[in-house]
Amino acid sequence: MEVRMNGKGRKLFRSAVGILTSVMMMGAYTTTAMASGIGVIDAKDMLDIHAEANTASAVVGQVMEDGHVAILAKYNDWVQIQAGEIAGWVPAENLVETEISNEEAVAANEQVIAERTGATASEDEFFAEEEVQQDETAALQAEASEAAQNEIEEVQTAEEAARIEAEAQAKADEEAARIEAEAQAKAAEEAARIEAEAQAKAAEEAARLAAEAQAKAAAEEAARIEAEAQQAALAAQTAAVSAEELKLLANIIYCEAGSESYVGKVAVGNVIMNRVKSASQPNTITEVVYAKGQFSPVRNGSLQRALSSDKADAACYQAAIEALAGAQPVGGKLFFRRNNGRSGQVIGHHVFY
Repeated sequence: MEVRMNGKGRKLFRSAVGILTSVMMMGAYTTTAMASGIGVIDAKDMLDIHAEANTASAVVGQVMEDGHVAILAKYNDWVQIQAGEIAGWVPAENLVETEISNEEAVAANEQVIAERTGATASEDEFFAEEEVQQDETAALQAEASEAAQNEIEEVQTAEEAARIEAEAQAKADEEAARIEAEAQAKAAEEAARIEAEAQAKAAEEAARLAAEAQAKAAAEEAARIEAEAQQAALAAQTAAVSAEELKLLANIIYCEAGSESYVGKVAVGNVIMNRVKSASQPNTITEVVYAKGQFSPVRNGSLQRALSSDKADAACYQAAIEALAGAQPVGGKLFFRRNNGRSGQVIGHHVFY
């Protein structure tokens, strides 16, 4: 079977042979201190030189059949060789040791290169002539293919023009019919929409006005009832305690939360009232406030000083009244202290728990 390569392939082949031959065979065998002899490469083609003594290692170069190389070392079934500036390992089965001198090895390599170069020149002439013939044949085939393609394209162009014209006419007729039908349908639809919208808007407006009137009346009535209930509850709560207990509650709120927000003031009153209601605590405001060790203003005398001149302001009295009426910003919590990181509900500088 005849094997052919295109021009680019032959040039690469010749370039590869030339480079590998000159780099790896010429001047490569000057005797070194490590060389133990000279060997001849026995391979069918170029032989790979490996970085290590195994086929899995990287290929660092190649040498051609009948090339002479310097032998550096042996290991199992591998031989370390030097070819030019490249040193590496090849299988021992591909190397035949010889006793020729270094000069004879160089001469032998030059002979191999000369023979390979002459063969390459003959191949160049053959492939050059073959390339000319192939180029001429390819040119004729290209001309014939182009002429046939032009004829096909002309027929296709005429058919395409006729198809486009027919489609355009059909599309124009269809578009005209569609536009007329759409115009009639749109006019009827618009008239029906306007009538329906007018009727719906009138009904919606009437329903909205009626609903707003009912909602307003219901809200006003609910607000009135709630206000009356709050006033009644407040009156009942304040009536249930004496003026002295109200004053006491307002002043303990002043001492504990005088500088806090209004919610903070109510929260202190909330805790005191929770204790009054608790089964485990005293049953009156006075007993809760003066229970041993519970409120620091009692221990340090600040509550007594506040009571002596009734220092509680209007906000503290109002907070006391709201607490009496059942306001619970801290729910059922029974204790509070300065906010020092303890878990609980934080209001201002206090944590309730």
